[in-house]
Amino acid sequence: LEVYGHNKYIAQNKIFTLAGQQGIPMLNPHYFGEVRIQDKAQKTIFSVVINEEKNTKLLFEACRILIKNEISNFKIYVTGRSVITDIPQYLHQFIKVTGKIKFIDLWNIYEKSDFLIPMLNPDIGNHSRYNNGTVTGSWQIMMGFLKPAIIHKNFTSYYRLDKSKSVIYSSNNDLAKTMSLSIKMKQDEYKKLQTNLKLLAQKVYKESLQNLR
Repeated sequence: LEVYGHNKYIAQNKIFTLAGQQGIPMLNPHYFGEVRIQDKAQKTIFSVVINEEKNTKLLFEACRILIKNEISNFKIYVTGRSVITDIPQYLHQFIKVTGKIKFIDLWNIYEKSDFLIPMLNPDIGNHSRYNNGTVTGSWQIMMGFLKPAIIHKNFTSYYRLDKSKSVIYSSNNDLAKTMSLSIKMKQDEYKKLQTNLKLLAQKVYKESLQNLR
């Protein structure tokens, strides 16, 4: 705030943050129009964000383990700009990189996805900002589209997530195992995650609206 010369807005109570961090009121917009809230598909679809090379290797390795364990009923969309330049041949049928696309096309992917994987990684130094000063856009997506996140435990409290709203892994080495559990998840368990995400979205909406008033 000091770098951008926004200190004056703090004194005037005319500034917000997406998560209410640093004692500044939250204003979080997560409405994307009349989106279709869908059940979990038979072939599980993951929407993934990959902006770091280290996460590329992490995702590929998780997929390799799934395939080795004869789990193949999944599809991954790496959405938006990505550092992925080449996909191993054996993963071509499982991973699609969208590149930069129109919002309406991105929303369509989110609608048909079952889970979001923001790939927040405690082993990547600059990802620490997603735990105090910066908010990942995936938080708005998971609330707006009611898509549970597969997320590292280090980032859950900041985004008000727990096992009732998301699928949590404790170590990067557990990503494949956690994806496997998500693929095998029953419909009723998935609906519970969606229900609790909806409650979170409503709570964040009400707090945001009250702060705006």
